[in-house]
Amino acid sequence: MLSNQNPPAMMVEVKPQPTYILPKVYIANSAVYEMTREVLSNPGRETGWGLYGIIAKDRLTVYIVGVIRPAVADITRHYAATTLGGERLADSVRWLMANVELNKKNGINIDGDFAFLYKGHSHHQLGYGQYSPTDKDSIKESVIKEGLELAIGPLATIDQTEMKIINRFGGDISVNNSAKVKFTFYYYDRYMYEAGVVEPVVIKPTVLNARAVPALPPLGWQFASDSDYMEQLRHLRAYGCNVKTSYRDTDNKPPFEIIFTVTRNDWKGILVIETAWDFPRTLPKFKVVPNIPNKDSVCSLRYKGLEHLLEGPIWNRDEDFIEAIFRLEARGEL
Repeated sequence: MLSNQNPPAMMVEVKPQPTYILPKVYIANSAVYEMTREVLSNPGRETGWGLYGIIAKDRLTVYIVGVIRPAVADITRHYAATTLGGERLADSVRWLMANVELNKKNGINIDGDFAFLYKGHSHHQLGYGQYSPTDKDSIKESVIKEGLELAIGPLATIDQTEMKIINRFGGDISVNNSAKVKFTFYYYDRYMYEAGVVEPVVIKPTVLNARAVPALPPLGWQFASDSDYMEQLRHLRAYGCNVKTSYRDTDNKPPFEIIFTVTRNDWKGILVIETAWDFPRTLPKFKVVPNIPNKDSVCSLRYKGLEHLLEGPIWNRDEDFIEAIFRLEARGEL
């Protein structure tokens, strides 16, 4: 016999949703432009870049200030995947951190803490509109295993590329080429991990003019122009020179100067090339230090009073250091 009574309702356990507070995220328009240039410079394969910025003291505001474009030695690009990371990327982060500390010593403070904010990635060639599970796991691991306080990972896609040919009067042909780059930002932090949030979430940063974002020391030219820096080293070493680079504050103001200490077996002296962070806009200084028996004093560059500041036409902006060396050898300076 069928009963008209309703069956007892099943008890369903409702798990409480994890609670967390997302900070407000702002990004400098200059950083957006840098990311766009990196994506468009590699339209046929994947690429990546680093992000750095400031976490405010209240931990409720994050500023994405700048982008570390990939060094040649630190990135491998493929059609379907890319890897980013290595000594040059780590060295650029150390450079920024050291210059933040130098700023503090000179009374220039930021309202918060400098932070590496993870890295961006492009999937445009694959047409993906969101991170893959592997990519999301890497964002989480940067927080859980690598110790970042928070991670922000922008994913770039190229939606469309249009090319128009315009035949103008007089025989001129103009070609207009346009591309639309889209960025989707994913966010994950330690509070989310502790609250049981299993995947990064999509956020919408607010774009600010670069002047409205708290200032950080600029990247030195050895990172901003990595290919030029490596080319200088290659030429010097190919000529038989030994080269050591170091960072020092030589003008009593930030950021650090980049110092090249160059030696060669048949030279009578040691060449010291001092470059500012914005080389070649600021001209380098060339000095020669006599070879002295105390190697420790040479390595640490404690040669005050011994160096000979070189003058006259030594180097032009469109030349490499090796050409200045040829002139110095011809003048008998080395």
